[in-house]
Amino acid sequence: MLATPLRRALALLITLGLTLALSACQDTGATRADKTPTQPTSAPADKPTSAPAEKPAAGSKETPPATDAASAFDHAAWDALLKKYVTEEGPVRYKDWKASADDMKALKAYTASIASADLSKLSKKQQLAFYINAYNAYTILAVLERYPIESVMKVDGFFKKINHQVAGEQMTLDTLENTKIREGFGEARIHFVVNCASASCPKLRRDAITPANMEAEMEAAAREYIQKETRVEGGAVSTSEIFKWFKGDFDKAAGSVGEFLAKRLDGEAATLAKAGKIKYHPYGWDLNEAR
Repeated sequence: MLATPLRRALALLITLGLTLALSACQDTGATRADKTPTQPTSAPADKPTSAPAEKPAAGSKETPPATDAASAFDHAAWDALLKKYVTEEGPVRYKDWKASADDMKALKAYTASIASADLSKLSKKQQLAFYINAYNAYTILAVLERYPIESVMKVDGFFKKINHQVAGEQMTLDTLENTKIREGFGEARIHFVVNCASASCPKLRRDAITPANMEAEMEAAAREYIQKETRVEGGAVSTSEIFKWFKGDFDKAAGSVGEFLAKRLDGEAATLAKAGKIKYHPYGWDLNEAR
């Protein structure tokens, strides 16, 4: 049997060994926990949070963004001037307009925006609206700069010599109407929304032309003008010389001038027009001034 001191020493050694073993186990558990990776709550700032957009295949073209309101040309200033100076019946208050330095400045600012416009971002409808408004604005400006006048026909080269800047190009009113508008768009009803500042011309609309109102404005203007200018006389209808000067446009639009008229007339006038019994009365070139 072991002596008492020896038994005590052995017991002490066993106790010490157990303590050391337990401590080692605890240290190992803490170290594993410290090294276990944790799931990040958000992606690092320098990495995308979603997959990058695919690049187009080689040789393919990216689809351009759709034209939106931001790319449309702003005709608000012109619209405000029309509402202020064009009467309900159509004649224009040129004297009052000329007397307003602020509104002359506003018109010149609008035509300056026409001069520098970039049409590449405009849709086809936006371009047509732009050209129609440009024609009307430059016509009014040309009158006001020479006012008082009795008729645009008494101004040398009013339509064919005086140049205006339109979207970076120099052109006359004649070129603007016949090349840019008529040839460029093939829409016969433009003849009722471009205004030549004359008594027999379709009245100047009190709203700027926009893609949104264009169809309604052109059709309303065509119908109003045809019904105002067309009358039954001696077994035929007598109407504006516009239909003689631009016969080709109306033939393309409706098959004939008569058919174009008949669609917007009633009764005997429609029947005579459709039968081609048409004559033309003289065009009045007096200034379309409100008296």
